[in-house]
Amino acid sequence: MGSKHKKQKQQVRNITGSFTAATCTHPVSHQRPMPDVRRVVEALGQIVPMELMTVWLHLSSQVEASNPTYLPLPAELALFASYPLFLAARPDGRLAYRLDMFAYDEASKCGVYAPEPLTRDEVCETITDLLFPFEDALLALVQPLAWRVGYLYGWLSALAVVQPHEAGIGMVALTRYVVPLLVSAPGTSTSEVAR
Repeated sequence: MGSKHKKQKQQVRNITGSFTAATCTHPVSHQRPMPDVRRVVEALGQIVPMELMTVWLHLSSQVEASNPTYLPLPAELALFASYPLFLAARPDGRLAYRLDMFAYDEASKCGVYAPEPLTRDEVCETITDLLFPFEDALLALVQPLAWRVGYLYGWLSALAVVQPHEAGIGMVALTRYVVPLLVSAPGTSTSEVAR
């Protein structure tokens, strides 16, 4: 996978994750929007046209409306199943995987289905790139862990349709990476850490 193409895909993931995280309800109250929604939306408007975000959200809602099947959620990650951000990110991950299977054809000037099998290393690299966005501390702050886990869970579930073995390995890797992050600090519940 070319580094330019990979960087573009990472930018789309970052943008959609920030938008989804900013517009979802807060996991504790389930009523009030997360703080700084206006600021995130304004920042996104400077980076990506809102039309693109509207299309993404529409496509993502269509993915969820199709009642997709997801991989079994490991018991270690079961606490995420009740978080709105986790649930909202699953179709984003599925959609991103599906879109990655298309390439732009210069001759026809449109996207063509051209799936490329992913290696184990590419699967694990995708997981670590999104789960640990070390290059951008603000991004790590804006995208809660629940969103990142949900996105990767949806992405791996889509991968499982054509590459079940690699998806299984990816789910084991995701679980191994996330579980240490759920260790509570003294006086903090595990559910607070997941947010």
